[in-house]
Amino acid sequence: MSSMSSISSISSISSKTYTAWNLLSSVGCLPDEIILKIVYEFNGLQHPVVKLLFNETKVDEWERLRKLPFSRSIQTHYYKHGLDNELLTLLNDKQNLYFIYNCSSYIHFKDPGYFIRREHGRLYYTLLNDNLNVNETSYMNLWKLDRSKKNIESIKCGCGKRYIYDFGSPNHLTTLLENYGSYTHSLHSIKKKYKINKWRCNRCYNE
Repeated sequence: MSSMSSISSISSISSKTYTAWNLLSSVGCLPDEIILKIVYEFNGLQHPVVKLLFNETKVDEWERLRKLPFSRSIQTHYYKHGLDNELLTLLNDKQNLYFIYNCSSYIHFKDPGYFIRREHGRLYYTLLNDNLNVNETSYMNLWKLDRSKKNIESIKCGCGKRYIYDFGSPNHLTTLLENYGSYTHSLHSIKKKYKINKWRCNRCYNE
């Protein structure tokens, strides 16, 4: 598929994105796959599913915080310096001042992510939890990001014994997470090793 035919198949594309695409293709001689990656990452294009996910994960209270008068200074600092101690201090000071002069309600959020716009496909608001695995965060169950975990829990032998209880430890799920980093990778590894629908527990296997 040529670059022109690729880009013409995308409706609602801006003239800037169209120009960038042609430059990357004709001057940069890059393949369509690389161009798509570049354009997506810089928000030139947005997959239609992204909007659905954004709406599904939107929290009205945190969207409201982003519109408060002092949020702009928090956003400005974050875009210039990133997440640092000075930003956390600024966050606390701004909230305290707002409370003193408005006295409408006490605002005290420790995470600056609630005051900053979600960008680049970011489905969650928190910034302080960026270093955590998605399975360790509080929004996992809320947003139902546990399909792989549920699939692992549903694997069972014909006798009814579940896969996660066949290793002499009730914490086998935790062990899988530690070994593979995510339940998705754990499930992938299990599928490579076993035929899931024909898995047999140790007892049945040895009989």
